[in-house]
Amino acid sequence: MAPPPTQAEQHTQQAQTLFQAGQLPEALIIYRALSEQSPDDANHWLMLGVIYSTLNQLEEAVRCGKKVVTLAPNAVAGHRNLGSFYLRSGQHSNAESAFRTALSLEPGNSINHNNLGIALAARGELEPAIECYRSALQSEPQFGEARHNLANAQQAEFGPDQANADFMLAVQHDPDNIQYLYSLAQNQAHLQRHQDALTTLQTLLLKQPDHADAYLAIADAYNNMGRIQHSITSVRRAAELKPDSTAILLLLGNLLVQHGSPEEAFISFDQALKMDPANVAAQYGRGRSLFQSGRFQEALDVYADVPETNNIGIDIIAARASVLERMGNLDDCLSVLTTEIERGNTGTYLLTAYARLGRKYGHTQYAIELLEANLQKISLDDEQLRVTHFYLGQSYDREKQYDDAFKHYRAANDLRGYNHDATADKAFTLDVIRCHPKTTYDRLPQGPEHTDITPIFIVGMPRSGTTLVEQIISSHNDVFAGDELIFIPEMLDLLDSGQCYPRYIDTLDQSQCDSLATRYLENLAQLAPGYAYVTDKLPANFTYLGLIHRLFPNAPIIHCRRNPVDTCLSCYFQDFSAHHSYAYDLVSLGTHYRQYHAITTHFREQLEIPMLDATYETMVADTETESRKLIQYCGLEWDDQCLKFYESSRRTKTASFDQVRQPIYTQSVQRWRHYEQHLGPLLSALGTLTDEKQS
Repeated sequence: MAPPPTQAEQHTQQAQTLFQAGQLPEALIIYRALSEQSPDDANHWLMLGVIYSTLNQLEEAVRCGKKVVTLAPNAVAGHRNLGSFYLRSGQHSNAESAFRTALSLEPGNSINHNNLGIALAARGELEPAIECYRSALQSEPQFGEARHNLANAQQAEFGPDQANADFMLAVQHDPDNIQYLYSLAQNQAHLQRHQDALTTLQTLLLKQPDHADAYLAIADAYNNMGRIQHSITSVRRAAELKPDSTAILLLLGNLLVQHGSPEEAFISFDQALKMDPANVAAQYGRGRSLFQSGRFQEALDVYADVPETNNIGIDIIAARASVLERMGNLDDCLSVLTTEIERGNTGTYLLTAYARLGRKYGHTQYAIELLEANLQKISLDDEQLRVTHFYLGQSYDREKQYDDAFKHYRAANDLRGYNHDATADKAFTLDVIRCHPKTTYDRLPQGPEHTDITPIFIVGMPRSGTTLVEQIISSHNDVFAGDELIFIPEMLDLLDSGQCYPRYIDTLDQSQCDSLATRYLENLAQLAPGYAYVTDKLPANFTYLGLIHRLFPNAPIIHCRRNPVDTCLSCYFQDFSAHHSYAYDLVSLGTHYRQYHAITTHFREQLEIPMLDATYETMVADTETESRKLIQYCGLEWDDQCLKFYESSRRTKTASFDQVRQPIYTQSVQRWRHYEQHLGPLLSALGTLTDEKQS
């Protein structure tokens, strides 16, 4: 018969029970007493160290860990724990030493190899860390943590390409591990494999539905895929899960500004300010949303309240200058900028605002000198470098120094960091054409022929003259300039079809078509109360023309066309505020243009969708004749104000806002000839389209 437990054994058992139940403070009291009664018992000190570490009392944990390895120098667990305590304390060299001792005592132990790799990686020694993780996996091939650590180290050292296979293996080893799934999704996003990232994140959410960061990553994936409303919806869900996060509200606000919903953005920034009234980023965001809404004076008032002593003070001044510029107060704008430059304040966005005024005030060469000096600042991040290169490109172009201009435009685009998925682009084009055969299309249900408000769709490639056409039409007294409305893609994004556009087109029934048409018209009525006509010049609407014509059979469709090389070059030279991944590479631009051409040709020639071609070069050569054609096609009476479009006070949010102040922008015709020697990749990608005057 076993002897009854001693009092010390009873106390030890009690402490272990409390520890296992998570009652750490109570367990700590007993282990302290036991360590005082038996100071040479390494097990008591071992447990004390673990408890102190769990309670985040790391200094005490290290003290206990040292005691353990002194009392039991050959006990692997003691050195392993001490290394972990050092690691959590930021003492990476000491952690490495402790883990090496543990490894020397058990050289074949996979945990010891993994731990040493963690310490080395924390010190930035990634290649030795990678070898440690590989050694751990040789001992235990199914060791998920070591596989995950190996993937992280390879990603940091060699990039996402080298890491992806190991991230996938880590998930295979432990498919329920949330961190492994999240890391895989992040790596897939780095590789621009956004659909794969989305699939991984959706798997993660099935296992942990309240993972706010996963929703943020999903939002990023959707945004990169062009699914705008889904992106915003995902950020809203993250905000619900973390209602106290000003960072998420700021992200939501910035996303809404980026996608042309400034009124909703204002609400998000306002909520962030209620939580943190001193948050300068939220104040700045409020100003941006007011600016985009055309509420320029209110934006100025907001910017005036932001303390200039803050580290973004110069950006606030640049923002104020931009508002004055947009209001047409160019002299005041120049005065603000010149004053700051004379003070030695040369923030990136202040300098770019100054460069924009170079054409009017004749200081382009000085702006170039300032921007070139800005490039030498080691403090610039990639975004500031990119913007500086873009404005140097514009400035050199203005000075007719075309080789220098192209050098900077290329540098700016290279800094974008986006990889356009040309394969997906081509597959989408084939899908659009395949899903719109003539026989099926003619049988699709149709929306109302007569409506209280008439949309005017202006489509085409970006930089093909859509802004010019809208400016002319919207100068008519009966027309409201809607600008680039995202109503069509948003509605289709939310359509509960179980498939992506265009694969559900042949399944649409009359009630769905009526619902889509009604929702769109309600959006227009809310946007432009009292107007009979509203323009929608979202260029990408060309992909939806088949559906648009069925929903609104009598709505005018104006197809803006321009020399394809000029169009692509203008895209390449444009610092788009929204995401156009194809525009940052000459080959991608050429192939994307071919996809656009194939889709519009199919809709015009095979489906016989009526549309008026508005050719940029013809508009420039004979503005009045072409303007009259536009107005007549829209079913409107002629209005002489349509020839004075450059005097219109309406806001322009897109890249062409500076051009609409000029009677006509003739400098853009055959502009590509100045850059012909640099455009070989673009010309090859365009192929036979290069020879067309317009396409």
